[in-house]
Amino acid sequence: MNEAAVLALTSARLRDKTALIVASDDLIETCEGCHTQYKPSVPTEGYSHVH
Repeated sequence: MNEAAVLALTSARLRDKTALIVASDDLIETCEGCHTQYKPSVPTEGYSHVH
């Protein structure tokens, strides 16, 4: 999660949309994986993005 967050920050600062999409996908995957395993009753807000 930390690596994806750093990538997202760096990508945003560089205005690199492609890298930001990759980072956001990694973050969403991490969040959903943790929710599924440890907190299935807590919603992940259903965020998804069409690329």
